Amino acid sequence: MKIFNFILVSLLLSLLFSVGQVQAITVTDRWTDDLNFITGIDQDDANSTLTIFEDYNEDNRIPYPSHDGFAVVDNDPGEPVRFFDKIIDLAGASGDWMFQFRVHNTTPWNWSDYHFEFYDANFLNPLDISNILFGWSNTVIFQNSAQNNNELQFWAPAHHLAGQTADYRLLLHTNNLPTTFGIRQIATVPEPATLALMCLGLAGISYRRYKAA
Repeated sequence: MKIFNFILVSLLLSLLFSVGQVQAITVTDRWTDDLNFITGIDQDDANSTLTIFEDYNEDNRIPYPSHDGFAVVDNDPGEPVRFFDKIIDLAGASGDWMFQFRVHNTTPWNWSDYHFEFYDANFLNPLDISNILFGWSNTVIFQNSAQNNNELQFWAPAHHLAGQTADYRLLLHTNNLPTTFGIRQIATVPEPATLALMCLGLAGISYRRYKAA
């Protein structure tokens, strides 16, 4: 009887331990020496919500296919382009989850668009999220959004302002995802020439009003 009780207790402890570990989702910053940081992670198992707190702080721009044409990235001279990439390990989590990205804009620019791209864990192959992503929202508030193949994007008419913290919420069928996968986040801004022309235009209007007065 004592042996039986010992075995029963051992099995129960093992079961409790495995249940406690089944949804320990981990999030890893792919690049640890750039200016983007994951500042915290909060996992709410009861509500199937993972909140990732982030500081987006890069200061380079490169051409990128978007509404305003340039992505904010790490691209210092002599170095490859590096995006804000995260590797997600679901570690047994299943069912429908909300991934909430709480992003602080520490860059010098107001963002006109924001993009999420899904890849395998090595960021070599895009993941089609047509049957994975089933809902999304943001608090910027970007009123336009679209999902196509591996990408979700938000844009216009508002901007994610410099110094502002905003949430981007993605509802995912995790059962349709690989255990480990990558998410790339991309903030986009107008091209530098466009910004310069806008400033010149405003200066010209002000000058004409001054002359007219």
